[in-house]
Amino acid sequence: MHTLLIKMSSMGDIIQALPALTDAKAAIPELKVDWVAERAFIDIPALHPAVNQVLPIHLRAWRQQLWASLKKHEPQAFIKQLRAQHYDHVVDAQGSLKSAIICRLAKGTRAGFAKADVREWGAHLCYQRHFAIPLQTHALTRTRELMAQSLGYPMPQTMPNYGIDREKLIGPDLALPSEYLIAVTNASWESKIWPAAYWQTLIAQLASHYQMPIIIPCGNSQEQAFAEHVAGKHARVLPRLSLTELAAIIAGAKGMVTGDTGLAHLAAALDTKTIVLYGSTNANRIGTVGASQQHLIATEPACAPCHKRVCVYTGPSLEKPACLASLTPDKVFNAFTQWLV
Repeated sequence: MHTLLIKMSSMGDIIQALPALTDAKAAIPELKVDWVAERAFIDIPALHPAVNQVLPIHLRAWRQQLWASLKKHEPQAFIKQLRAQHYDHVVDAQGSLKSAIICRLAKGTRAGFAKADVREWGAHLCYQRHFAIPLQTHALTRTRELMAQSLGYPMPQTMPNYGIDREKLIGPDLALPSEYLIAVTNASWESKIWPAAYWQTLIAQLASHYQMPIIIPCGNSQEQAFAEHVAGKHARVLPRLSLTELAAIIAGAKGMVTGDTGLAHLAAALDTKTIVLYGSTNANRIGTVGASQQHLIATEPACAPCHKRVCVYTGPSLEKPACLASLTPDKVFNAFTQWLV
C-alpha cells in the first residue's frame, strides 16, 4: 500500500504526526509512505523508517517571491513530482486550505477531516472521504485517528511511539561534554518567550546545582543574540545546526527546559526529560506528549491561553508575556530538580 501524507508545517505538528506512521506500519507491514513537508522541516519525516521519500515544498518562499519562483519553475516542478505517483490513499492531516489544495492536486483517493473539524473552512471540499475527529482532540491523537480511519485499522490505545531511527541521528562536529543540560530560550511567537531575566536566573541556578554545562541552541541571528544575552558565563550558545544535528544533541542531553517550541516536541520524540512552559498556547490540544515530558502551565492572568502571538495584557505585570511571567524561575527550578533526580 502506497500512501501520501500531507503535513507541511510546523515542526511540532510534523513531529506529532510521526506516531501515526508507527501505528500504520505496525497494522500494514507493506505500507510505504511519501510525505509532503515544508523544506525547512524535511529532516524530521526522513527519520521515520516508514517514510519512502519526502516531497519538499517551499510554499512560504513562493508566496513571498511568487514571480521569481515561477520563473525558476519551482512550483511547477513540485506539482510534477507530486503527480508522478498514483497513491492508494492521500491523507491531508493538516486540514488547512493550502494543504487541502495539495491533496486535491495529488493522484489517489483523498481523505481528510470532516467539514466541522478542518482547521480552515473549505478544506473539506477537496476530500473524497471525510472523518469526524473533533478539533478539541489533541493534535497528536487527531492524526493517529485520521490515519487509522483512512487506512482502515483500529487505532492502538497505547502511548504514542514516534518511531525515530536513532541511527540516522548524526551529531555536529562540535566538542560537547559527556553530560549537559539544554535551555531552549527562543520560540516562534513572542508570547511564548520566557522573560530574559528569568532565563538568566534559572540558568545560573541550574549551573550551580548540577555542576554541568548548559547549552542553548538557536536558529537565526535574532535568536542567537537573545541566547547570548541570557547565557552569561554559565551557558554555551551553539551555532546554527541542522534539525538532525539538533536531534542528536537533544537525544544526548540529561534534561531540557523550553517554552512551547518545535524542539520541545523533538525532545518528547527522543524521550529526553523536559520541562515545558505553557502560557499563550493550550497544552491540552497541542502540548508535548511522552513519558519524559512535564508541563508547567500558567493559569494567570485569566486571558491565558490567549493563542495570540504577542502579549496584549494591559494589567499589572513585572514582565511580559504576563502569563509566562507567573512561572517564576524558582517554580521552574524546583520543578526541574524534582523531575531530574
